[in-house]
Amino acid sequence: MNPYVNYIVKAGLSLGVFTMVYWFFLRKENRFNASRFYLLGALVLYGRRGGSSHVGGQAMSYAIFLFIFGFVMPNIDNYAHLGGFLGGYAAARWLDPMRPERVDHLIAAIVCIVLTALSVIASVYTFRIA
Repeated sequence: MNPYVNYIVKAGLSLGVFTMVYWFFLRKENRFNASRFYLLGALVLYGRRGGSSHVGGQAMSYAIFLFIFGFVMPNIDNYAHLGGFLGGYAAARWLDPMRPERVDHLIAAIVCIVLTALSVIASVYTFRIA
């Protein structure tokens, strides 16, 4: 499998876990800020670790612009931006696509799939029409 596709799939699965934990424990309405920066953090590491340097550079420029935008505009959750970016970077380091897959990667993937399914079930269960 292409390392870039493999990387995006792993980042997407771990993003499901991050979103579920964030939603259940913090219950903030601006939870989508963290998920955007989560992907940017993963793409920055991908560019540094031997993937496309253009992808990493573009993700870093987006992240810098959005961090500055978050400080300039009112009512922006900058902690969600920073936490999402650092979480994505850390998850990308743990699930490094340039290393061969190990058993702990498989276990983590299965756990992420189960937690993602549980988060979908929980979101359907708690859905309310305003």
